[in-house]
Amino acid sequence: MPHIDWPHALKLSLLALVSALLFTFTTLNPMPWEMVGWVVIYAAWYVALMRRRPEAPIAQGIATALLGGAWMVIVLNAFFATFLQNQPEYQAQYDSMSAAARFWNIAGTTFAFSIVLGAILGLIVRWRMRRTAALS
Repeated sequence: MPHIDWPHALKLSLLALVSALLFTFTTLNPMPWEMVGWVVIYAAWYVALMRRRPEAPIAQGIATALLGGAWMVIVLNAFFATFLQNQPEYQAQYDSMSAAARFWNIAGTTFAFSIVLGAILGLIVRWRMRRTAALS
């Protein structure tokens, strides 16, 4: 079983909490700013993981992304009315959904992306770690 540094993953995931709060409580247009925000977050995670050189970079990347996704799900669902008020373009998408359906839609999408992007992050970190080790 690969070792995951949970305290480190939790600290890194706080960047996703900042993003969730930013896009919930401001009227910043999610496209393109949310995409730019996530690129910046994943770049910061990459730098942090490369400095930390985790024993299991793929598992660490997935763990970090899943914790970040959990922050997103918690904030979006806890403050959903505020989110919709500030991001009215999502109103039509969620109008016909019950609260439970909305929760599972947000959670499912968020965690699916978290697993995929966290695995990609971890694979890139592992590849770079091996490449820099071979050059040493």
